[in-house]
Formats: sequence, structure tokens, C-alpha cells
Amino acid sequence: MKKLNVGVVGHGKWGKIFVKQLKKVAKIKFILNSSNKLPNKLKDIDWIFILSSNKTHENLVSFILKKKINVFCEKPLTENFSASKKLLKLSQKNKVKLYVDDIEKFKNKIIKLNENNFIKRGKYFKKKQSF
Repeated sequence: MKKLNVGVVGHGKWGKIFVKQLKKVAKIKFILNSSNKLPNKLKDIDWIFILSSNKTHENLVSFILKKKINVFCEKPLTENFSASKKLLKLSQKNKVKLYVDDIEKFKNKIIKLNENNFIKRGKYFKKKQSF
């Protein structure tokens, strides 16, 4: 299986732990901390992982979804429900995936990515949920 090209935003305590696991299954194109700006051109990036502070999630995720790139965001997605709904609708409009989860679950587990660019979590996976 071809390794996916990914970017990471957030390289604090959990970001460093997560990146160790991510390197095993993906090619990391960049790692930024929350004070760095995302590049305007994000060519050939399959996923961007948002591991920064909660207050930065909404703007970062919105920017990335507008670039039509899949997003894995550490929980919480935003600081309020209506903003989260807007991001979900933006992901649907741009036909990209938006995945939100507790990053701590992955600290000792290998992340599994399948050929369809889908993140699996084994026993924690639930059927499609709607808002």
C-alpha cells in the first residue's frame, strides 16, 4: 500500500507522541506548531492532522477544508456546536473527510489507513452518525 502524504499542525506533548506512530504509516510532509502559518499551496497532501490547542481548531480546519484536503482533528472540533456543524457542512460540500477523535487513544496504537483514505479505529468504530 502506498503511504499517504500528510501534514501535522501541533507539535506539543501529544503531537510528538502521535507523530511517532504516524511516521510508521504515512509520509509526513510538514510538521508545524500553532504559531506557524499553513502554506498556501498544499499540493499532494492527503490528510492534515490538527493537534494544536482547542482555540485554533475552528480556523485551521476551515482553511484546510476549503483547500479540499481531508482533516483529522483532535477533539474538540470547535468550542461550540454551531461552528462544528458549519465545518461538517463545509466538508460535505467540498467532498472531503472530517474526522474528530481523542488523540490519547492513539498514543500506543498503530493508526490504520486503508486504500480508500479512511482512518480505522477497530472496536471503537461506529456506524455513520448524523447531526
